[in-house]
Amino acid sequence: MDSLPCLAAGGGRAAFDSIMADNALIAVTARDSTTASSATNNFGALPVEGALSQYLRNNPTKYYYCWYTTGKARQMTSTLVCPAGPY
Repeated sequence: MDSLPCLAAGGGRAAFDSIMADNALIAVTARDSTTASSATNNFGALPVEGALSQYLRNNPTKYYYCWYTTGKARQMTSTLVCPAGPY
């Protein structure tokens, strides 16, 4: 799944697009198998480049997420280890 339906209006892609545009980023630090990370539902300090929580309606979110450097995310049902990107 490449969108975050339970995040702010417009989905997670819009949230990642917004934080990337606001901070003039062309990439974010991935949260996938290359970073040995598990999925998260708390964006208070993630991604590393800036807290996505300011772009979300709810934090923590109902579901868990992993993302690739492009900001494209994958919805997970638990804190399982993130699969390899890209998504």
